[in-house]
Amino acid sequence: MKIAKTDAVTVRLERDLKRRLAQAAIKLDLSENDIVRHAVRAAVNAIEANDYKIELPLEMSLAKGSRQIAGTRDR
Repeated sequence: MKIAKTDAVTVRLERDLKRRLAQAAIKLDLSENDIVRHAVRAAVNAIEANDYKIELPLEMSLAKGSRQIAGTRDR
């Protein structure tokens, strides 16, 4: 089995966001890296599909519902 080569990127997160990411990874039984990779892929796909026009913060919809998730939210 051949594994695709990947490139690294450094992302700096606020302490609270890093904590939330770690908690989500545990609850989903995924690595933090997997969650970030999927989120970035989804964001880039959406940006490309919208002809590279974006409004920040980005919003995402959950696959199994219509609830939108803001790119930044107060916690």
